[in-house]
This record gives sequence, structure tokens and C-alpha cells, in this order.
Amino acid sequence: MSAPLTTARVWALAWPIILSGLSVPLLGAVDTAVMGHLPDPGWLGAVAIGALVFDFVYWGFGFLRMGTTGFTAHARGRQDPVEVRRALARPLLLAAALGAVILALQGPIEAVAFTLVDAGEALSPRARGYFQVRIWAAPAVLANYVILGWLLGVQRPRAALVVQVVTNAVNVGLDLWFVQRLGWAADGVAAATAIAQGVGLVVGGLQVRRVLRGEPAPWGGARTNASRVSSPGCRIESERGCSVRGRWFRQWTRLVPRHHRHPDIHQNQIGKNLSHLFERLSSIFGEIHFVMSVL
Repeated sequence: MSAPLTTARVWALAWPIILSGLSVPLLGAVDTAVMGHLPDPGWLGAVAIGALVFDFVYWGFGFLRMGTTGFTAHARGRQDPVEVRRALARPLLLAAALGAVILALQGPIEAVAFTLVDAGEALSPRARGYFQVRIWAAPAVLANYVILGWLLGVQRPRAALVVQVVTNAVNVGLDLWFVQRLGWAADGVAAATAIAQGVGLVVGGLQVRRVLRGEPAPWGGARTNASRVSSPGCRIESERGCSVRGRWFRQWTRLVPRHHRHPDIHQNQIGKNLSHLFERLSSIFGEIHFVMSVL
């Protein structure tokens, strides 16, 4: 029998999700601060452009998180441990396949992205270098979407928060080491992000193992059905954020091309981080609605 739905129970599930969301813009602020201390502000512009490309690409795969959460919560509500495990295995297989496709098509993706965002002769080589390093974390990023969605679906938001905190802490530490100590500039920020995603995948796997340890059940029937995983999540993600990403994408395609105004790029990146933070703060009620859908 499920526990009664109370305000305390809702907030107990919601606050880790809210803190997890707030960690994203704070991490972006650290990246901006680290790159802003370099003598050439062009490095900050290169990281901003590269990060924009990945925001635009990865946002389309948000269904992996939302769809996984929905099917997992549904299976948990039916007290079906076999289906709970399948709700993890199916999207993980899909994430692995999509990650492999992204790696295989990284050349065309890079060409199209940097045609749409014309960074110019000064910034384009730096931004492309950032892209070429960070793209190798694509399978880990997509797998992390699935793991975080599954942890939220089984009502383990604190475990999801642990994954996010560890990932971001590793990212910040490596940012400082690679950029300030080793002088790797934009490539260092990209490498820090890629390695942190790999570490997050390991930590997430350990959290999943911890949850499943006391619930032995067969893993059979994990054949991937992409439409089952993607349909609900795609609808939710499109409602919550594609319009926001579209506005950011248009903003950057207007700002960066042809003029390469480093001070403007620097100020715009700071403003972007602040707007992202305020956007997360304003989405608290949305996160509560998400918790209610899990319950």
C-alpha cells in the first residue's frame, strides 16, 4: 500500500530536484569565471559557442529522462519489480545506440552546427576544438539522462542529487586544474566536462546498484522500443523548454557572426548564466508538478 500523499512528502521529493536543477547554471558560472581570467576573452566566446551547440543538440534527447521517469513510476506504482528494471534497461540500450550514432556523425554535426553559428576566423577553430573534445562524452551524457530519470521514477531524488553534485564537483575541480594549472583553455573546459560526465555515469551506476540490491528480479525482456520511451517524454520536453532553447539559439546566431566583438560576447555569456539561474528559480512550481506526476 502506497504512502499517503502529503505536503511533506511532496517537498521531500521536490527539494533535491530543485537543487539539482540549480547546480546547472552555477556550473556555467564557474566555467565563465575560469575562462574570464584568461588574458584573451576570445576563449570565453569559444566556450560559449561550443556549449550552445551542445545545449541545442542534447535538448532533443531530453525524452530519455522524462520518458524513463514516467514508465518507471508507472511500474513502481503497480509494484512490478521486473518492469521497473526493464524501464531502466530499455532506454539505456537506446541511449547507447543514440550515443554511437552521434559519435559516428560528429563530422556532419560539427559542419552543420558551425555553419548555422558562424563564429568567424578568430573563434571558429577554438570553438571547434571544444566541440571535438566534448563530443566524446555523448554516450555518457545520454546514459546519465536515463539514470537520473530512473532514480526519480523510483522516488530516489537524493540519489539523483548525489550524482549531480559529484559530477559538477569533478567538473569544477578539473576546470581549475586543466585551465589554470595546465593552460589548456577551451580544450581544458571541454575535457573537464567530458570526464565529469563519465564519472557521473559511474556514480549513477553505483546508485542504481544500491537501489536494486534489495529488489532481486530477472532482467528479461529488455528489448528496446524507442516509441515507448520517447513519446511521453518528447511531449513534456517540448512543452517545457524547446522554445527557450530556440530563443537562445537565435540570440547567439545574431550576436556572434562576422563582428567577433569579444567584450559583447563576454557580457552576453554572463547575462546568459544569470538568466539561466533565474529561469531555474522560476521553474520551482514546474518541478513540484513533475514530482506530482511521479507520485
